[in-house]
Amino acid sequence: MVQSLARRALGLLPKTEKWQACRESWQTQLDTLSEESRHLLTEKSRCLKIFAVHLCKLFLMYTIPSFCLRFMGLSSALSFGQVQLLTALMLFLSNALPNVAGMGSIETAFLLVFGAFLTRGETMSVLMLFRIASYYVVVAVSAVGFFFAQKNAKKLG
Repeated sequence: MVQSLARRALGLLPKTEKWQACRESWQTQLDTLSEESRHLLTEKSRCLKIFAVHLCKLFLMYTIPSFCLRFMGLSSALSFGQVQLLTALMLFLSNALPNVAGMGSIETAFLLVFGAFLTRGETMSVLMLFRIASYYVVVAVSAVGFFFAQKNAKKLG
């Protein structure tokens, strides 16, 4: 259904030569995506592995603030379940907030949500650890993973 909507949206693009080339390229990519999606859905074990990876990723994302609180020695301030709920609320709010003056929506939502339960200094310290763990560590791990994936692709190709 999403691919069908994307095809309709491509039909609304201007009929110029430049847009025609883009439309054809995007149409080819949509066709490839559709074919690979159908192929992927036939492999149930791979779908379960992808689901497990995403489940693990979300669990880690929701537990990072708890780890940060524990690392700062503030674990007695909030229970694990409370931190999970506050993190869910923080991520929910971050999708509704705009990115203004270089301060991202996640930072603003974090300060709004966790600031009600921690002092300003504690909140800022935990926020810094949270951003390091949820952004910089992820980028570093992704770079290493991409390196190994590229190395594997060269061996296979």
